[in-house]
Amino acid sequence: MVESAGGERGFVLIGVVVMVLALTIIGISLYSLSGYESQFFSRTYDERQALYDASGGIEIVKKLVTTPLGSPAGYDLSSARLAIGEENVVSAVAWQDGPLDSTGPVLWSKDVHIRVGVNIRGATHMIEGLYQPSQPNNPYWQLFASANGISYLTGAVGTLRARGGAWQTVAAAADSAWIQSLERSSNVALTLLPTTSPLAVPFINAHYPPVNSPDTALRVWNFTDPLNPSPTSYSAITLDMDAGPTASSYRYFRSETDMWAVARGVIPLYDFFSGAIVTVRVRGTAIWIVPAGMLIDGEFRVERLPGATTANLIIVAGPSVRSGLNSYKGVSFSKAIVTPNDDANVFIVSSATVEIRDGSAATTPPVIGCRNLCVYANAIQMVGPNTGTHLLTLTYRPDFKQVADDLYSRGLLPAASGVQTSSFTFRPGSWRESPALQ
Repeated sequence: MVESAGGERGFVLIGVVVMVLALTIIGISLYSLSGYESQFFSRTYDERQALYDASGGIEIVKKLVTTPLGSPAGYDLSSARLAIGEENVVSAVAWQDGPLDSTGPVLWSKDVHIRVGVNIRGATHMIEGLYQPSQPNNPYWQLFASANGISYLTGAVGTLRARGGAWQTVAAAADSAWIQSLERSSNVALTLLPTTSPLAVPFINAHYPPVNSPDTALRVWNFTDPLNPSPTSYSAITLDMDAGPTASSYRYFRSETDMWAVARGVIPLYDFFSGAIVTVRVRGTAIWIVPAGMLIDGEFRVERLPGATTANLIIVAGPSVRSGLNSYKGVSFSKAIVTPNDDANVFIVSSATVEIRDGSAATTPPVIGCRNLCVYANAIQMVGPNTGTHLLTLTYRPDFKQVADDLYSRGLLPAASGVQTSSFTFRPGSWRESPALQ
């Protein structure tokens, strides 16, 4: 009986050892399995994150392609490459007609292919889609942009030629009737969207040079009688606005009304007045700040300074609040705007009204005007020459947009709250996903 009991106790001990060994094996197996599942989960997480980041990369490329970049600034397909390095993006291309990695400006009339690849710790994903771009609208892309309408003043009809875009609110047919008063070969593309006045006043407050500043434009007189040491009249003045030697140079200027205007009592009305021919010679980008209005009764000319490679003149004016009935005026030209050598760009920006007349009696040259002009104001009024033998031409050339984008992106033009950004519309059925980089 004793031996039997001892044998049973030995059997129980062996059973316990076997049980512990089995549990140990099971525990080790479960531990190994949990590690494998953890690795599997981590891999799955990286692959899923790669898909999310690739989708985000598409959005980054869309933003880059529709943002004016470079100098001069522009909308370029090659900007897609700037997404590389963001959100684990390792490849990013945008193309239209091909090749796959296109360069050059965005053609707003054609669809854009966008492809983005992502790599996260060896987990890769690539997606692509086809998008229809919508062109942004900017008042600085127009010959005329007005928050409160454009009008043709009573006077000569058919003697002002306008070529470029016009952006204004049109509530009734009469709002665009001014186009019918233009010379018959005019070509105006009208944008019928509401816009707002430029934010000229904050711009003026931020950048107006102080009195006696070195940024006061240098004035050179051309007197009617140069031998008279105290003339009472003059035929022309020249304002030199030298902003610097490089294409990116800029400077803010002011220029006070001359002494004879003061004597005639005009100075209480406008910050700048001249009854003579005014020639502004520019190098670089000159921003002429006129807080309370400008009136030029003579011809207004803009030219490059000798040796200049770039000549951009930006006039930013507030309303002539001191001029009584004319307090709505910001800038008024009585005898046209002229770029004689077609080598200067002119922007006229005002939170008030810009008035462009050509009241000169000149018959030669038969055609004068400004080749690259942008007028953005609260309101615009204009009229051509009084004589049928004289034609005023105001033009916004297509490549002028690059100049406008560059200046606007650098903050050298007043902000425009009416600016509309571009966007992309996805083409259904064009979405493709690939787990491998191509």
